Amino acid sequence: MGIRIRSGRDFLPSDDQSEEGKAIVSESMARHWRGADPIGSKILVRGRKREVYEIIGVVSDVRRRSLWDEPGPFLYLPLLQRYFPAMSAYVKTDRPLELAGMLRQQDPDLPVEQRRMRDIVGAAVADQRFAARLAGACGVIGALIAVLGLYAATAHVAGQRVRELAIRSVLGATRRQAMRSMLAECGLPAVAGLAVGTFSAIWLSRFVAGFVHGVSALDPASFALASLVLGTTCLVAIYVPVAKATRLDPLVVLRAE
Repeated sequence: MGIRIRSGRDFLPSDDQSEEGKAIVSESMARHWRGADPIGSKILVRGRKREVYEIIGVVSDVRRRSLWDEPGPFLYLPLLQRYFPAMSAYVKTDRPLELAGMLRQQDPDLPVEQRRMRDIVGAAVADQRFAARLAGACGVIGALIAVLGLYAATAHVAGQRVRELAIRSVLGATRRQAMRSMLAECGLPAVAGLAVGTFSAIWLSRFVAGFVHGVSALDPASFALASLVLGTTCLVAIYVPVAKATRLDPLVVLRAE
């Protein structure tokens, strides 16, 4: 099941009824020892009869029902020492059809359900995945609209400064100088908008922290990637109309004026 052993050991085939009871606790349960090592301690388990078990290991926490449940204290007992008739057994195999047939041959009354673990996990997070894809699609559409708007506004500004660029060219200004001037003028609002958007996203991340799993709402890689993508698209949207305006022949522009 992918539950990692943090300290101590796992159950062994020798942990049967002939041996003293053994138990493994989760990290959340191990905190009840208040910093002390629980391995070697004795624990009383109540049931049909009271039994004493020795703790032999500590394993990582698990979320039982969903990814958003807080991990609770868990106690694991070996099947050979404490048998539970009502249980579910999970089998790891790369040949599920053959294994299901073998299990039915051993016990025709045994209920065998063939489901892949990835399908079980996928069903548990289906709603969250749909919401994430929907939010991602809205984000892509919003970014596309922003880039198109930036391109249109930059093209308009560059078009209004065509005559100015032509005069500068006649007076000796190079194309690189004109390009640098236009990029500085049009790029500053884009940089300011990117900075405001980044700080706004950091402030709003507190409201989505409970909806993400496996990554922090303030994940630096995610913010860096988003800033890089938006910054690159803004640069392209600014560069194309500015480059087009600076390529015009200044004599043709002045003659038209």
